[in-house]
Amino acid sequence: MTTHTCTIQINVSAEHLWSYLSDVENLPEYLPQMTSAHRTSGNKVQVTAKIDPSDQPAREVEGEAWFTVKEEGKTLTWGSEGPTNYGGQLDIDTVSDSVCELTVRINSERAQSDDVEAGVQRTAEGIKQVAETKHG
Repeated sequence: MTTHTCTIQINVSAEHLWSYLSDVENLPEYLPQMTSAHRTSGNKVQVTAKIDPSDQPAREVEGEAWFTVKEEGKTLTWGSEGPTNYGGQLDIDTVSDSVCELTVRINSERAQSDDVEAGVQRTAEGIKQVAETKHG
């Protein structure tokens, strides 16, 4: 399994970013492929996403994932079962009253690691854009 990491500074307080990201219902706002996410029970989440592989027609898929919020340390973890053992972790650290640092880690057995690396970067940048627009 390979871990892909991206760290980015965001011009909002750590508390604002944490409040926004720890709400699973906000996932589709910053993950472009995600079309819906709803907590079902405990840490289980029902998700729908648009998959657009380069060698097949685009399609919408539905599945169950898990999403865990750890208040201490402002850490989110998530994942889903499947052939790539996909999962990730997100950490928020305070830089100042109005700036925080976001670290996104994705773990995957997916063969095309450049695609995963680019996806981690897009995710971090998407979070930054949405957070600064909503809370900046």
